[in-house]
Amino acid sequence: MTPTPDDQPPTWVPAPVPVHPDLLAWAKQTFDMGEYLDGVREIRATGGKTLDQFIAEVEAAARGS
Repeated sequence: MTPTPDDQPPTWVPAPVPVHPDLLAWAKQTFDMGEYLDGVREIRATGGKTLDQFIAEVEAAARGS
């Protein structure tokens, strides 16, 4: 849907939710910047995947295949 001039941005902003220190520590340990950047480069080079492709991959992973 294309926004029209009458469309206004929301007038409220959700309140921030603090992240538990243990969750933050886990995220910092498991995040790999190189892996993330490789994924971004792949998306830029290939145009990414369609939603159908993504769903098929998730379903295959759930089946263990």
